[in-house]
Amino acid sequence: MESPPANAVEMPVLSIDRLDAGVLLLKIDGAAHPIRYREGQFVSIELPNGDLRPCAPAQPCDPDGQLELHLRLRPDDAMAHWLARGVEPGDRLRLHGPYGDCVWRPAASDEPVIMLATGTGIAPLHAMLMRELANYGDAPISLYWGGRTLSDLYLLEHFERLARIAPRFTFIPVLSRPAPRWRGARGHVQQAAAQRHPDLRNGRVYACGAPAMVRDARLLLQGRGLPDHRFSALAFEPACASKAVA
Repeated sequence: MESPPANAVEMPVLSIDRLDAGVLLLKIDGAAHPIRYREGQFVSIELPNGDLRPCAPAQPCDPDGQLELHLRLRPDDAMAHWLARGVEPGDRLRLHGPYGDCVWRPAASDEPVIMLATGTGIAPLHAMLMRELANYGDAPISLYWGGRTLSDLYLLEHFERLARIAPRFTFIPVLSRPAPRWRGARGHVQQAAAQRHPDLRNGRVYACGAPAMVRDARLLLQGRGLPDHRFSALAFEPACASKAVA
């Protein structure tokens, strides 16, 4: 195994909980060696074999150094097998980072902000969103979060509640394989956003999730006038590949 990069730090696990049947919430105590990240950046967890698994913190950067990470568990996921063998609170994990430049840029009231997420790509967008709403800006923000079925949207109630109390925030869940009774948006998040925002010449877009979504969103929304420099993305390869592209 190659020596880890110089920016690697070891941190103890605080807790491991289930957000739903397929997503873990991993809390890590970074008080001794805090990672000062910008919301939207990601860190990488080093597995025992030296592989790195990218994960983006789901909360704004904590002065106390605590990290909250969302991990999708799949049968072919090396991280899932490792956690299943008994990583427990108090165990130490080696983390690298932060990495990436998909971070919040200031936006004015006439600059609509579009956020697109699939799966656990919602985590970095949630971190950005919570930081920005706490800053009392005035740019309108629309979040499109996609899944196959409603059960994939493991923070659904949280975002619905947030949309009720934050006037400038709109939440649009999008399902590609909805139940017949579903009355919301259908298809893919980039398509739903393109339909609802025909003119994005003054907009800004953040896309986090599957590479195919990110690629399609860039092309589709540029067709709505979005300048390329106003598109920021964090694309996660399938978990078994252990790669991320910012």
